[in-house]
Amino acid sequence: MATHILYIVLEGDGLTPENRSHWSFAFHRPDSHIANVLQVLLLDDLRLLYHFDRRDGVPFPVPGAQGAVRLAELSASEYSRAQHLISKEPPPRDGKERCQDWVLNCVVGLEVEGILEGGSAELVGGLVGLSAQAVKAEIVAKKACF
Repeated sequence: MATHILYIVLEGDGLTPENRSHWSFAFHRPDSHIANVLQVLLLDDLRLLYHFDRRDGVPFPVPGAQGAVRLAELSASEYSRAQHLISKEPPPRDGKERCQDWVLNCVVGLEVEGILEGGSAELVGGLVGLSAQAVKAEIVAKKACF
């Protein structure tokens, strides 16, 4: 039985490659108005260094977000495993990858572990670098949930 829904939350319009939307994960209980958000935050914008951040009790939908892509309904054990896997994914520190790339890396790991359905990484990979509006259009076209 599903206890949480896993989303990718999009914040910011992301209209240029240099100014992408910020992506994070939100674990939301359907009977609640709050979520647990797992993300990487920018420490140094010149060298593109990030650190992992977890925030519990964030209002959901996330205020100011352009939308959220629904990835999966999770059982209690999948929820626990997913949070653990995401928290162990190294934040970008190579001067190239950004938060969207980190989210994609996490999705690949979650798919490999069988928490997300096959094809999830391919779907998310096709969204990296797109504006929030383009992400919405792609998700609607693929009949996924936005």
